[in-house]
Amino acid sequence: MNQFTIAKIVAVAALGVAAQSAFAIDGTVNFKGKIIEAPCSIAGESQNQNVELGTISTAYMATADGTKSTPVPFVIKLMNCGETATGATVTFSGPPNADNSAYLAVGLGETDPAAGVGIEVLDSAGNQIANNAASASYSLGKGDFSLQFKAGYVTTKKDAVKSGSGNAVANFTIAYK
Repeated sequence: MNQFTIAKIVAVAALGVAAQSAFAIDGTVNFKGKIIEAPCSIAGESQNQNVELGTISTAYMATADGTKSTPVPFVIKLMNCGETATGATVTFSGPPNADNSAYLAVGLGETDPAAGVGIEVLDSAGNQIANNAASASYSLGKGDFSLQFKAGYVTTKKDAVKSGSGNAVANFTIAYK
């Protein structure tokens, strides 16, 4: 054999060994989800979202009980609703404010929590949805829908308003009609 042929054989063998290492197992992907009996699917971006309520001064919030910040809109997107989807209500549930359980508590578990304020959730018409209570019914049908909401701070005890973390967490549940 000539040297050129031997060099070709060595090169092909080396490429074969290199290609084999490209097929090594480097990790695992776990796919998770659920198939449920529901008329609609909830869009992935709606399942875990952050609503930025902004920075509000204590001087403004301490003016009176019931003082509200400008509400911030957010959306829960429903997809692929079937013909059986005629309506839905949404319930937001979270730890209640100590002064008024209709609002969400703020700053729980934080090292420097705000006080004297809670978070109010509103429906698309601007009506309050009390913590752990169902919203008014949203009309649905076949297709995709965006359920519109708003949230903002509300003063629950003006004499106790204190600066600090105004974060809260609420789970939501959709009940189909």
